[in-house]
Amino acid sequence: MAAAVAIDKAEIAMLALGFTPTDEIVKARDQLGIKTQDEFMKWARGTLEAAAVDALKVGDLGAFERRVTQLRRYYFENPDSHTASPNTATIMGLYLLFLLSADRTGEFHTELEQLPEALTKTPQCQLPVAVERCIMEGNGTKLKACVSQAAKDLPHSELLLQSVVNQVRIKIASSLERAYTSLNSKTACKMLLMDPKDRKSLELFAKAENDRKAADEANLSTLELEDPSTPAQARLRNRLSTRWVVEGDRYVMMPQPCLHWT
Repeated sequence: MAAAVAIDKAEIAMLALGFTPTDEIVKARDQLGIKTQDEFMKWARGTLEAAAVDALKVGDLGAFERRVTQLRRYYFENPDSHTASPNTATIMGLYLLFLLSADRTGEFHTELEQLPEALTKTPQCQLPVAVERCIMEGNGTKLKACVSQAAKDLPHSELLLQSVVNQVRIKIASSLERAYTSLNSKTACKMLLMDPKDRKSLELFAKAENDRKAADEANLSTLELEDPSTPAQARLRNRLSTRWVVEGDRYVMMPQPCLHWT
């Protein structure tokens, strides 16, 4: 219920984006009991910030991205005309992490370059930078340390970090499939940044990977399958047709019939 209220208020908050007190803005401001335009802008900005966080809490990443897009005007357009928000670093740090979680690395670097230098040096924005560096270096140990540090440096980042780690695990799993025909569960857990004793999480990951590949295979377009003899199509075929199968204490990378290529 609280999230729904915040979203409704956020629609009202958008009225302030013109930075000019039109009749519509004055009417909305009066209804809220806010006397000045500056106070209204602060209220609107805070409302959008709350809506962005609420969107993260319920896993609505599309709504989160929209709210951040709206907030950018408050944060970076005419910054001298109003008091800076104390939440700017947190919101933009979360947005950087969101881009990483969506595997939009190019946009991540573009966004980072456009942020004010002082903002990029805050702990909230340094965390996603450290996470991206760990991914590029393939350093799972440091990545786990970043995840542990996140609760302190970047509030509300749990969902996004979970998505980032899952993206990393998918890439690691793809490499494991090319390098091994089977692995014992402890080794697989360690390589996939899991507790070596947490076989249940490994089982859930393996099932999710198998389901994801099956869905990707089913959704392939006719164009993508036009010439399955090309090297790119051969790699795609091998990736999608490999399934993780449990055999005792081992996980076997088992090639499966790929119906789209028969």
